[in-house]
Amino acid sequence: MGGLFERLKGSKELIYRAVFIVLMLVIFLPIIATTTSDERRPDWSLLFWFSFALILTTQVSMEPIEFFTGAGASFIEVARYYLTGTEYASAETKNIEMQKNHENVGFWRLMPSAFITWIFAKSIRNASVLAASYGMLGAVAYAGWYLSFFSASIVIYLLRTRHNSTSLPRSIQYCYGDLAQCLFCLGLLYRLNNEVWSNSVIVAGFYGETYSAQWWGAIIFSTLVPAVYVFIGGMRSSLISDVIQAGLAFLFLFIILGQIGADENFDINKQPEGGYAEGGWELLAVAVIQGLYSYPFHDPVLTDRCYLSTPKTMLLSFTVGGFVSMLFIILFGIIGVYGKQVAGSGEPQAVGGALGATAYTLVNFVFMTSSMSTLDSTFTSTSKIFGLDIGGWFKQLNSENRGDKIGPLSLNDVKYMNKKHVLVGRIAIIFMAIIGTLPLLADAEALNATLVSGTTVMGLGPPIYLLIFWKWRGGEKNEFGWYRSPLTFTFSFITGVVYGALYQANGQDAIGEFDDNLTWGEKFGVGSYAVLLGTNVWGHICCTLAALLGFILDQYALQSGSPLTKPEIDDQDGYSEGNKQDVDGDTEGDDQGRTELVEKEIITTADV
Repeated sequence: MGGLFERLKGSKELIYRAVFIVLMLVIFLPIIATTTSDERRPDWSLLFWFSFALILTTQVSMEPIEFFTGAGASFIEVARYYLTGTEYASAETKNIEMQKNHENVGFWRLMPSAFITWIFAKSIRNASVLAASYGMLGAVAYAGWYLSFFSASIVIYLLRTRHNSTSLPRSIQYCYGDLAQCLFCLGLLYRLNNEVWSNSVIVAGFYGETYSAQWWGAIIFSTLVPAVYVFIGGMRSSLISDVIQAGLAFLFLFIILGQIGADENFDINKQPEGGYAEGGWELLAVAVIQGLYSYPFHDPVLTDRCYLSTPKTMLLSFTVGGFVSMLFIILFGIIGVYGKQVAGSGEPQAVGGALGATAYTLVNFVFMTSSMSTLDSTFTSTSKIFGLDIGGWFKQLNSENRGDKIGPLSLNDVKYMNKKHVLVGRIAIIFMAIIGTLPLLADAEALNATLVSGTTVMGLGPPIYLLIFWKWRGGEKNEFGWYRSPLTFTFSFITGVVYGALYQANGQDAIGEFDDNLTWGEKFGVGSYAVLLGTNVWGHICCTLAALLGFILDQYALQSGSPLTKPEIDDQDGYSEGNKQDVDGDTEGDDQGRTELVEKEIITTADV
């Protein structure tokens, strides 16, 4: 026992844990005990103690490699050290060992993390509400967006194995220029901002009426908790908590479905009075178009995880995770159908209330775990965007061994990361937690976080798919290669933003003038999503044509600089051992893990 206290006393993590434990026990627990109603106190207690456990057990990251890549000792290894004194390897040592063994983040950490981070609180709420309106077709339609798992993993698999990509922002910057990377990061931040408020607002609905003191308290608390433990541990704490929360979410979902199945009056095939609304098939078409072509690329929570493991492990993890996520969403649609029959609404609070107090708490817990897992990944991605993707441009933040080179850093650039990047990332977490909550001061609707953001960023698809087919200068075939093409990305991205802005401004109400001006008088299908489908069909066509126009101008008229050479693999860290290039220009061995992009052409040398 004496050894345990000595190890705890000498731990650098002790001060972090002690401060937050004291704050929660001394400040938050008394507030909950004295200000909440007797009816809601069990739910507040659940939220408090679950949050307490997450913060108490979070993995503290002291080094950039831990904070940004998730490397380092597992929770079990840390616990074994304190209990038995068994030493564990440092983050740097462990990361090198994993790279040499082609392990990186394994399947059983990456698959649950990818799955649960896309089981948003807003997503399962939307699945329930849509199922109440359109039957199980509504849940299936929403599951269509989860095709993003397959499109994102396949595209990034090809980029990594054929084009040596180490991060999506870096590949975009290399092929499309600095402005393209800036626009891309703005698109990512727009998405992340939506994720904060659209998930916390769902959890808050279990604790009080909209805009009440209890409602705001739940908003703040459910946002603050994941911000705190990601502030402490970064990607490392996010990956561990995701695995736990994925298991709990499925467990409690099946318990709830079991209770619904025990109701003899429930018939999933029963039609409501007047039947289900029209528009379900149109929504499914929108989801499939966006999920396959553009939607996944504006979510760094998804795409960042495509670079955490070896390509084959990543592809397997995302394939399984995609099917599991779709299954979860469709199963949750059963709750919406049940809610329509017994409570007249698919809102989770109404369904939980109809099932009784215990079920209400279980439904609340499912939403709580999904919300926090989404928010911790949101904050992790925010820290990477500001700390590495944007921070890499500032010489003041860069390590001396990087010299005068500037540009986005990838997760592989461990030797260039330092604690300044971590500090910027942690400040960004606080910034996003605040900014991401502000839309709730207006009348924000959770479903629009998917519909509008997906429509706004449909211009990302064409230039990112084009990266797969990029032709590089030189190689065994001595090809001429393509020039950097800023207009390809810019034209496509701006076209998508214009369509999204017009839809957000007046398209959601299906105004006649909007239909005539934007979709040339054509609604695609019937029902409430006909305008949305028409906007997306025409919008994706126009974004593709805009990208082609920009590409033609850059390749045949402007021809800025010289044709690009294929990014090389940097062998100096031993990360790419056994992955030299074959005669076709592809890399031998699928599992090269992370590689480092080395730009042969100097893009920018000016101080920032």
